[in-house]
Amino acid sequence: MQFVMEKAKEENCYKLMLSSNKKRIEAHKFYEQLGFRQHGISFMIEVGKND
Repeated sequence: MQFVMEKAKEENCYKLMLSSNKKRIEAHKFYEQLGFRQHGISFMIEVGKND
């Protein structure tokens, strides 16, 4: 994660976003320890599968 965060800075990215399931409490704690903060909510819809 630190490597990706540094690489993003080098490439002049201004934001990194993560997606996570609401149930992944331990992962959220990990992200917060890295300095991430919760931002918004997400929505999705599955419209078909390519089997």
